[in-house]
Amino acid sequence: MSRTQLITGIVLKAVPSGESDRLVTLLSPERGLVRAIAPGARKANAKLGGRTGLFVVSQLLLGQSKGLARIQQAETQQRFPGLQQQLLRLTAAQYLAELVLQQAVADLPQADLFALLCLHLERLEHSAPEHTLARLCQALYHLLALEGLAPQVQACCLSG
Repeated sequence: MSRTQLITGIVLKAVPSGESDRLVTLLSPERGLVRAIAPGARKANAKLGGRTGLFVVSQLLLGQSKGLARIQQAETQQRFPGLQQQLLRLTAAQYLAELVLQQAVADLPQADLFALLCLHLERLEHSAPEHTLARLCQALYHLLALEGLAPQVQACCLSG
């Protein structure tokens, strides 16, 4: 990575680091999985605070620092506030994020995976509670298809 790089990324995981920093794991269409430090993001009036929350798509300016990328600037592009308004939706979105974390690869473009995740997070956000499980199953099927592991659903496996 060069000294600074501009990427788009969605936060899949965020954990506290140090006194006021946050360690985030991002999925980027340009670079795949990226781990970065958001300095001061846990402070009350932090500029990076809301931009490094779960399921926030941002355009980020990253700089290299001691092996980990460091977020220097961030501009929010898309949020999914409906996911946090209902526990079932939030649980489904977090499950989907965990699967994407297992599927994504670092330092390799992941544009299809990024687009698929954003699409299904948007669908989950607007789903009625009784449709959340069906939306999650559809997302899982699409993730499997992206990996080339989709099950046969057009015909019966036994009788054809």
